Amino acid sequence: MPFLTKTDSNAIVKGSRDPLGVQALWTSFGRFIVGNLTTVSTSLRDFTATMLGYTFIEEMAGEANEVELFLRWEQWAAYCRVHQFSQVPVRGIERVNERLRTGRPIPISASREHQILSNQKTYGLWGLYSMPSRASELIEKKNSRVTAAAREFIDREYWPRVKALRIELKNPNGRLDLEGKHKRLAAAVAEVLAPPGPGNPLTPTERTFYTDHLLQHTDTPTQKRAVACMPSELKKTCAPTPALLTAWAERAARHDTELASMLDDVRVIESLLAPAARLFSFLLGERKELLSTLAKNISSTWDGNPFANLDLDRLEGLRGRIHSYTGDRAQSGGQWLGLAHALHAADYAQAIRILCELNASVMEHRGGGPWITLENESLCVHAEEAPRELPASDQIPNLWEHSYFLAPLAFMTTTLQA
Repeated sequence: MPFLTKTDSNAIVKGSRDPLGVQALWTSFGRFIVGNLTTVSTSLRDFTATMLGYTFIEEMAGEANEVELFLRWEQWAAYCRVHQFSQVPVRGIERVNERLRTGRPIPISASREHQILSNQKTYGLWGLYSMPSRASELIEKKNSRVTAAAREFIDREYWPRVKALRIELKNPNGRLDLEGKHKRLAAAVAEVLAPPGPGNPLTPTERTFYTDHLLQHTDTPTQKRAVACMPSELKKTCAPTPALLTAWAERAARHDTELASMLDDVRVIESLLAPAARLFSFLLGERKELLSTLAKNISSTWDGNPFANLDLDRLEGLRGRIHSYTGDRAQSGGQWLGLAHALHAADYAQAIRILCELNASVMEHRGGGPWITLENESLCVHAEEAPRELPASDQIPNLWEHSYFLAPLAFMTTTLQA
């Protein structure tokens, strides 16, 4: 069984968000099942575009700055895709559509005013798909080159149709003329990046290659097995729920008790993390409220004790893992289990106290101050985060707030098995 000691770099919290430190938990539990995908890497064609971007870098080594070259390629790819397939989702779609509507040649450059996102390097393919592409063995881990297997695949499937674009990408301040001089080349780029579907089926070679690299992650053997027994309903909705995790685990248990246990762990930990996150978010809107009044109001909303079936024994068994995944916060395992017991007993005053303690320890670890404190048995909110309403009592059993990278796996599975 794999054991993770470092947080996924793509899931590291930026700034002071994630006030309870739940990302370290759901990321670690999720990585036992899904080894290469991230919360945002749900588009097969974005993987294709990323590989091609790195191929241009390799082919044009020394001719241009690597990042700037990649950004110019990404702009070409986005404009060509949306021009050919108007409904295709691409990063930067608003700016892409706005510039396409002018009907004029479009500036292509790494300059800020020509980028398709406010920060294209960070929020575009370079920033969001490089890491999962490396984890999927599409790009080398230590340099800006595609792997040998990926290059062989690209040369066979794509490169002959797009290699002429090298001439255009050399220009640091080019213009894309979709209806004029670049019409044929733009059509070729769009064809290579056509969204998979009934009208644009994947070739057998594409299906095999992407299945091998995106679904059957070699460093996480459970991933291939998880795909094999994924419930059809999850493939349709790509939205995990406790019920679907139960069905998935039951299917896995017939021949794979290890995977079944991992899926159950995810379901059980989310049964604690999801309501905790929603309760804390609700508290952000309750400024200067008495703790006793808050507890009474929450009890009224969550009537009938929706946490009576919280699996305390299973959660106790996860105590050591919770502690190890939350790093230096020595009390975190006990705090999360204390929260579970408080919710199970419908002791919402105690649950609020523990949430405040958790938040304080998380923020102290980051060098910041708590978002919520208790002063004289009254809640004091110090954050400006927008609060959320409490879910209804009957929604608690189906509550699902965090990714565990299962939705991206379902998206990719649906695309490749359609």
